Amino acid sequence: MIDKILSKINRFYSRKGSEWGSGGIFGLKYYKETLYFTLAFEAEAHFITGGDEIVYTFDKVGLKPVSGGDTYNAVETVDDKIYFGVWEESIHDLEKWTGEVSEIIYDPVNDRLLLARGDGHVNLGVYCLDRRKGKIKQLLNRPSLKGTLFHDIACFNIGSLTETEAIACLDLLDGRWHVKELGDYSRFSVDSGSVEHPMLASVTSAYNRVFVFTKGGTIIYNPYMDDVVFVRLFDFGKSGYGPLRTQILHYGGGILVPFNALTHASISPSNAFEESLNTLVGPSVLVYITPSTARIVASFGSRITGLEILGDKLLIASNTQPNLTGNMPATFFDSGIKTIIPISVNEVLGGSPPITFEINGGSVSNRLWGGIPLLGYKEPKLIIYSSKENILEVKSYSLALNQVGAYTTKYSITRGRNVLDLSSYSGEIVSFRFEKGDPKSIIRLVLT
Repeated sequence: MIDKILSKINRFYSRKGSEWGSGGIFGLKYYKETLYFTLAFEAEAHFITGGDEIVYTFDKVGLKPVSGGDTYNAVETVDDKIYFGVWEESIHDLEKWTGEVSEIIYDPVNDRLLLARGDGHVNLGVYCLDRRKGKIKQLLNRPSLKGTLFHDIACFNIGSLTETEAIACLDLLDGRWHVKELGDYSRFSVDSGSVEHPMLASVTSAYNRVFVFTKGGTIIYNPYMDDVVFVRLFDFGKSGYGPLRTQILHYGGGILVPFNALTHASISPSNAFEESLNTLVGPSVLVYITPSTARIVASFGSRITGLEILGDKLLIASNTQPNLTGNMPATFFDSGIKTIIPISVNEVLGGSPPITFEINGGSVSNRLWGGIPLLGYKEPKLIIYSSKENILEVKSYSLALNQVGAYTTKYSITRGRNVLDLSSYSGEIVSFRFEKGDPKSIIRLVLT
């Protein structure tokens, strides 16, 4: 059965689907001998079994041609059903839209679906959908992109697409909300630094905590103690690098989470923020989190849009193009090559790949950046081409649930080429800060 399903998945060359960029393969879910995924922006939902493949082209949404499809991995399974995002409301505007269904969570207490809607201009927030009657009701009117079940509560990230502002948790028994406002991240960050544009990303629960991922790292939240801490991970300052528009997968007790190199971009940037999203610093990586450690287990040239386990294979959905083309009219064609890659799970978890990240000094200035897990690397080094004498702070910490903070070590940087051996930090996570901003500098982080 599994071999037959694997034989039917392939790469998809886009030739249709007028949109603002390239979508991807989203919502990967293997359930009761059926593999489901959606092609966006082709608007095709695929259901593959051992003998058949059914393709739903969103004809219930409206007349063809239909463009779109879920780009946030909104998928849930209950009983013999697979639920996935369908977006049919319209405000009939060329540049504005009603909130997309970006998350679906089954509420087992009330036998209903909880829907998060965070991308759009109207009808945003958390909703509930009666599975039997099809009635929908808004429960919270603040934009939310993703969420997760946590014991008898459901927790959601809250904010605009560019800022994770709060965590909202719904008690499924009494219907009450508790909202944790976040404010300045430096107040609860392990390395005491803030984050530039902590964009909304995926949410999951494990180890009696809620993990709220953002561009720049993850918030670890205990709703019962109202305790929150931020752990910096793969934060490259003015760059769009982050765990964005992707899936989180639980495997072997750990959390597999992709950090993507180029999720959003602009062909012709019109402002500083769009320019920063275009900044490419290195490959996409797959990170395996098992507190108190985090480890890079794979790297890819494409952005990763989905993850799923099928037998002894890890299915990795990828796309060669970013999701957005930015502030410009929709393109006629989607040029992304979308692929589902089957890889042995043991092979993925077996080691850490060699990687080089290259950062322009202007992207990080004198702010904290990094959050690089060095577990699995024997000879990691930081190479700095500096235009001035400087001081570099290295903050070292772990991904422990009960944090004690980061330890700081300072190094003198001379003008010219500097090589800092990071092997003494093996097993730790490191972030960096220059005492003086140096926009002319080039920084290479070489992991071997």
